[in-house]
Amino acid sequence: MQTLAVTWWRPGGSQTLSITAAGKPLALAAETPFPQDFLLAKPLPPGDSLELEVEFDVSMPFPTEMLEEPALSDWHPQLWWGVPGHCDYEVRLTVPKEYAVITSGRFDSERGCYCLENAPSFGIFLGRNRSVLKRDAGGVAISCLYKPENQKCAELLIDTAVDVVNFYRERFGFYPYPALSIVPGMDRPAGGNPFATGIIVIHGMGRMAERSELHWRWITAHEIGHQYWSRHVMEKEDPGWLWIGLGVYMDREYCRARNLGTEKHRELIARYIEGVRQGLDTTVNRSQEEQQAIKFDYNNVVIHGKGFAIISTLDCLLGQDTFQRLHRRCLSEFAGRRMGLSEFQAVCEQESGQDLGWFFDQWVNSNKYLAYEIASQNCQKGEICTTEVQVRCLGTLKMPIPVMADFEDGTSQQAFTNRLHGEMDTVRFQSRAPLKRVRLDPEGALPMVVPPPPAP
Repeated sequence: MQTLAVTWWRPGGSQTLSITAAGKPLALAAETPFPQDFLLAKPLPPGDSLELEVEFDVSMPFPTEMLEEPALSDWHPQLWWGVPGHCDYEVRLTVPKEYAVITSGRFDSERGCYCLENAPSFGIFLGRNRSVLKRDAGGVAISCLYKPENQKCAELLIDTAVDVVNFYRERFGFYPYPALSIVPGMDRPAGGNPFATGIIVIHGMGRMAERSELHWRWITAHEIGHQYWSRHVMEKEDPGWLWIGLGVYMDREYCRARNLGTEKHRELIARYIEGVRQGLDTTVNRSQEEQQAIKFDYNNVVIHGKGFAIISTLDCLLGQDTFQRLHRRCLSEFAGRRMGLSEFQAVCEQESGQDLGWFFDQWVNSNKYLAYEIASQNCQKGEICTTEVQVRCLGTLKMPIPVMADFEDGTSQQAFTNRLHGEMDTVRFQSRAPLKRVRLDPEGALPMVVPPPPAP
């Protein structure tokens, strides 16, 4: 290797960048905006190492309205390997006293800097005349920066964040970073976003009353989930439905465990179902050219709506224990790496012992939709009652569907239909008590399009 590719953020204003190796400055191979190529004096053989000294200076003019809360995510140059990767950071800051500081790292008083390891980015967020709440969640430092008049919302957010981090550590084994900070976003309560490693944005803190407590708790859990999926494990493919879906799976588990309901998750799936009803092409696997030609809200309908629907359906199909096991395995094996559909499918098949090509092909590579209904049910009473339930396929996607039979003595049984049995399948149960009721998809995990849209 004789050329080093270096990313360099060009925000406008003045900036300088120089790189030295073995005491000698490196020359630019060519003036390119991203990345910039620097020439080594001689090739670096595989396995050898080279220490670089990078000096840079940036002067960035912030708009007047941003001076209260200036924020930086991609503010420093770094080596570029063609894909993002994890780095270690030690950052020293000198900040005017009227600003509170939030960073991706945790402050080390002995070294006098903010430290962070194994992270794809290091964010800096400043708040002028802002207050900061601080908590601890099993060794993870939790902070929330807020305007003093928004303290009530900040207290709810930080208390939720502590509970979420503790839950994720218990359920999924760890939290990937030493710190987590919540910072304010735009004025209206429109959700949030993962600003940088260890920093999440929650919008609308000053308009807390316009949303329910469920909204604030859910959006906090949702954005923390993206610290696992997109930061700890990085996305490999565009569109990023897979990491979106896996992140939403995590906040759904939190909502279930805390009896918060799954209203937010049904809303996500409903976006996809409505897209199907509108006749939109919800195929997930699209080229960049195909994505650019899309005229509808692909992000909400497909990436978020169908993306989570696929993960929710897979969890239902494989069972909670198997899905939790493969989820943990993916977080462990792909830490600091990019995970795409092929890698995810391989882990799913290994953990479940099933060939799942039929599942992913229908859900990812096609516009097929799921629609099943109970066609009939019959219970023959006796010392042993026999119940037969006929399930009809109304849609274009074929897969096993859970059927729950509830009996008059309070017991229940569940069985799956056979996807290979055509348009109609019969599921049988035997019980000591007569049938009380039958339900398809008892947990409401599947994106059933019932009634189906009219044929084109």
